[in-house]
Amino acid sequence: MKDNRNDRDSEVAYSQVNMDANGKKLTGSKFRWALFTTIVIFLSRICMGIYYELSGPTLPDLKDRLGVNYEEISRILVWQNAAFLVSALVGGFLSDVFKPYIAIIIFISQVVALSGVAGAPWCTTLVTLGICYFLTGFGCGTLGTGGNAWIVWLWGSDATAPCYAFHFGFGIGATISPQLAKPFLSKTITTKTEPLNGTDMVTSMYPNATEGYLNNTITTQTTSLIEYPYTIGAIATMVVALLYLVLLYHDTKEHKLEEEKKRTKAREMDDMRRKGEVVEVNDEVEPHKLSCASICKVLSPHSCTPGEPIFGGFMIALILTFHTLVVAGERSWGKFLFTYAVENKKLNMNKDDASNLQSAFWFCFLAGRGLPTLVGKWIPPNLYVTTVLILYLTNAVVLAIFGGASSTVLWICSCIFGFLVAPIFPGGITVYNQYIDIQAMIFALSEGGAGLGGMFWQWMSGFLINRYGPESLLYHNVVYICLLIVVYCIIQVIGIRRKRLMKSYGISNEKEEM
Repeated sequence: MKDNRNDRDSEVAYSQVNMDANGKKLTGSKFRWALFTTIVIFLSRICMGIYYELSGPTLPDLKDRLGVNYEEISRILVWQNAAFLVSALVGGFLSDVFKPYIAIIIFISQVVALSGVAGAPWCTTLVTLGICYFLTGFGCGTLGTGGNAWIVWLWGSDATAPCYAFHFGFGIGATISPQLAKPFLSKTITTKTEPLNGTDMVTSMYPNATEGYLNNTITTQTTSLIEYPYTIGAIATMVVALLYLVLLYHDTKEHKLEEEKKRTKAREMDDMRRKGEVVEVNDEVEPHKLSCASICKVLSPHSCTPGEPIFGGFMIALILTFHTLVVAGERSWGKFLFTYAVENKKLNMNKDDASNLQSAFWFCFLAGRGLPTLVGKWIPPNLYVTTVLILYLTNAVVLAIFGGASSTVLWICSCIFGFLVAPIFPGGITVYNQYIDIQAMIFALSEGGAGLGGMFWQWMSGFLINRYGPESLLYHNVVYICLLIVVYCIIQVIGIRRKRLMKSYGISNEKEEM
């Protein structure tokens, strides 16, 4: 009997491979179509990484074109992140309500985004440029929430690998973006005139002029052609967006077939009732209905910490602050690294060098996101995140002390910066998952914190660079990391204290048992 039961368990486990969110097995054409859909979403994420991060290497050229300073040009990043915040919430709501038509929702969002991308380099005022960046950010937020949800609906319990691929796509695009922009950036060319040879007669109004006066330095600035990388990013986005119309056609067809099956089944059940036959009730899950009560239940801190609303409210505030700070530093350094490398004359770096540096930063960021997937199973989240934060602060201090005058230190520390900042965002979720029940609201707070951090911290970075010079960005990093560590320590102290209190009262913790 034991062996037979094990065989049945194995068969059940095998049958659950490649199942969608409804528990239906993905085989044959359904599996291939789910794979094709995932690839399309993955390509969209790569395009998003390309056009979203074009603002980094092109920011100095945009500033020069408009004749503004860094504090003023950084306002467009505030517009972009504000739109990202709004569209992440709106896109998630629309994707949930109009689930069968999620393809057209993402298609429209990408058309909105590419219209902003295509128009950005042609803007002649800061307001019009801000509008274009607002459109770009609006498309990104909808893709982020809708695309992630779509993958989960497609693959169900097997969505882990596709979801990681979805997030990897942005890193790939962000790595490509500086290299795409590099050939089209304006460049400063310095030439020196040759001195007169020997003791040739000088036909000048200054007959006693020395060789130093005759050895002139001429500096010229080449024309910026940033219209090309923005146009390339818009075209690539449009090509991938058109594939969503193919997905829409297929999904609409499938939806109509399912609706027809439901209507046919309903008619059959009505006929059976008229004949007096016993109708077997099919216990299906009712679709989610939006109501004030359901909204209040989701938004209530009680949903994350049953029976402890005060603790839940405090933890929610800390989580929002934590993710605001994490993304604040990530986007601030990612956007202004190119500007810092070019504007700091002590480093003697040109725009080609800065483009390579920014690509290296995003490549290391990509590697940093991938490492936890390999070692996370064996390393406790508390130990991993704590170690990363300590190394993160150490790296920032070294960068602040030596990175202002050494390009080598800047290269090394920037790569380490990208590698260390990458796992903090998902790592934070694994940490406080030990202390509270993770609900949909927590992910909404994470995205909200990301939008808030991008809005205010990037504007502050531009203000500091304009007011105190590019090296202020290095000290800015140290301050924000210290604040991040303080918030993290508060989360740990409160969470651990609550766990010990629960244990002392004999309340079992299901998370520990698991």
